[in-house]
Amino acid sequence: GAPQADQPLYSPPAAGRGFEIDLDYYNNILADETTGNRYIYMDVQSIWGASENGFEIWAGPPDYTENVSANVNVRNVQIVNSPGIHSSKGATVFGLGRLPMNSNYHNIVSIPLIYIGPEYAGEQIYISMFDPDAGAKPPIDFFFDSIPFDDYHITYGAGQDPDGRCFEGGAAYEYGCDDEWVTPDFIMPVPDLTDDPICQVDPGNNLDICTPFYGGRLMARYKGGQNDTYSWRIIVTGLPYLIR
Repeated sequence: GAPQADQPLYSPPAAGRGFEIDLDYYNNILADETTGNRYIYMDVQSIWGASENGFEIWAGPPDYTENVSANVNVRNVQIVNSPGIHSSKGATVFGLGRLPMNSNYHNIVSIPLIYIGPEYAGEQIYISMFDPDAGAKPPIDFFFDSIPFDDYHITYGAGQDPDGRCFEGGAAYEYGCDDEWVTPDFIMPVPDLTDDPICQVDPGNNLDICTPFYGGRLMARYKGGQNDTYSWRIIVTGLPYLIR
């Protein structure tokens, strides 16, 4: 929505095209005592859409919009000639529990979804997808990058789905999952110190010898469809953050 040097301004927000935030109005909001970071939370909801249910938010200083071209070819030349001109100057955008993505080619890829710390051992992760179609196909494998795949993973959609999700084993998502969240959620238990198959019993000492969960990234191995825009939703059970 912010104006760039060679494109029209799509504001005010009432026009439905975008918005700008003037940080001068936020000088007095709470800052992190250690880093000095300040946080602005935005609740954004789409009001219509079909095949491309996704959008992007960029945050950065106003000089970006004043000096950088909206034309990608011109912009790339500007970046080469003036390194740093495309910098956000430390402004960062995070999605809270949502990860919109676009699949450029129908191929199997491993996608990092969320980092899970060791304090979540034994908890449950609930995962869903919105609008997987355009040739995307099951199955989906969920695993942690810190544990060998053969030791700990869960696969959904390899055969007939007993939970009645909007796809069947081997079939494309194209019709059953169009424009909706996959329900019920996929469930990925975080391994515990005593969970099989990462534990074994030492008969001599009658002790559980386990591979502890030190944390790791939850990964999804998924065959996306070509030019398919979709989203992940991730919810983790456990105690709320109280000090961080």
